[in-house]
Amino acid sequence: MTLGVGCGSLTTVPASQGSSQPPWQLAEEEYPSQRLLRLKFDDGSGGGSFRLALRLAAPDRYQARAVDLFGRPLWSAEVEPAAGTVVDHRQRRWCAIAGRAEGLRLPLAPFPMTALPALLVGRLPAQGEVRRLAEEGRFEVTGVDGLRWTGRERSGELVSWTLWREGDRRLSWVRQGGEAILSDPAGGFQLRWRSGTRHELPLPLTAMRLPEGYEEVPCRLLLDRLSPI
Repeated sequence: MTLGVGCGSLTTVPASQGSSQPPWQLAEEEYPSQRLLRLKFDDGSGGGSFRLALRLAAPDRYQARAVDLFGRPLWSAEVEPAAGTVVDHRQRRWCAIAGRAEGLRLPLAPFPMTALPALLVGRLPAQGEVRRLAEEGRFEVTGVDGLRWTGRERSGELVSWTLWREGDRRLSWVRQGGEAILSDPAGGFQLRWRSGTRHELPLPLTAMRLPEGYEEVPCRLLLDRLSPI
């Protein structure tokens, strides 16, 4: 699905204003909470399914844990404002996030790790300057990294977005019948999931414990080789 931007039809508004909340912002009731999701991944040469537990403590703090369909751990992540940890359980390796995590890519898609909750819950995985189109529900966002996003909302709910790079669609996301579909038109990548039911977080979020015997490596090395399945 291609979302175009008509010339002369944009109105710039601050990110905190407009007819609805910013497209990346999660609802207040998301904190604290947890969701259990099942995701299907296909990279064009193969794919599979896995389960993911997303635990949200605050807008800037979360934990995620992915397991295969037999319950075997695949990877875990913990992100806080100025620290965090990523663990590759199959390779028995881990890394410590030094400083903020905006520059580290997700194993699910090429987004910052800080964007994982927004992506999975069905919000825009980017922040920046919002321009709202004259056509109701459509918007454009220029991210802090300079990338351009277009999207559409209906009754405050995000229904689709597209990431553009040099005039071409880099990634597209759409909500269809309760299912979220993230796809790369050029690379054959696709990820499908349902946002799942939000549940109360039963306990305060405690720091993730590292398994014994795992090797510490640089985060970029770990994430470059980390597969979601």
